[in-house]
Amino acid sequence: MNEFDEAILRAVAQLRTPWLNRAMRDITSLGSLMVISLVTATAFTVLWTIARDRNGAARIVTAAAGGQLLVELFKWTLQRPRPTIVPYLTDVTGFSYPSGHALVATATYGTLAWIACNHIVQPSGRRAIRAIGWAIVVLVAFSRVYLGVHYMSDVVSGIVMGIGWLYLAAYFTRQTRPPASSATSSEPS
Repeated sequence: MNEFDEAILRAVAQLRTPWLNRAMRDITSLGSLMVISLVTATAFTVLWTIARDRNGAARIVTAAAGGQLLVELFKWTLQRPRPTIVPYLTDVTGFSYPSGHALVATATYGTLAWIACNHIVQPSGRRAIRAIGWAIVVLVAFSRVYLGVHYMSDVVSGIVMGIGWLYLAAYFTRQTRPPASSATSSEPS
């Protein structure tokens, strides 16, 4: 696996140009703790106050916060060093596995797309939302390899773990009883 990871890092480093370096630094920020926190807070506020989707509001917070906790747990436990075969194009600290940007971006943007699709009637609109969500995830993951701060196996594992956490967050925040508006007259008074 190390030879494969290193070969990919070297190949991707050959793509570097000044304008692409700047673009990848901007793209990678979409998976940063600050941006994820802002996206989560905004989504929570919109879902809670405007859409009145309490389940969705709880789900987005669970996905983002739980994803970040998973990253910290795995990094602390496994302590895989970051790659050193190509120069980093951004400042980093901590360990390499899994890619926190990839895991949390997958959990957060994937959950956000899922919730948004629940509020969109048109199939084409749902497809567009899913495509945008996955495009962000793939771009963030690729940016981590491009910037030289993660191996490909780190970002692929981050995406897979993020998908797993996305589904667990949905399970943990599932609605256990129908909303008050769907109560039937057969219920006791």
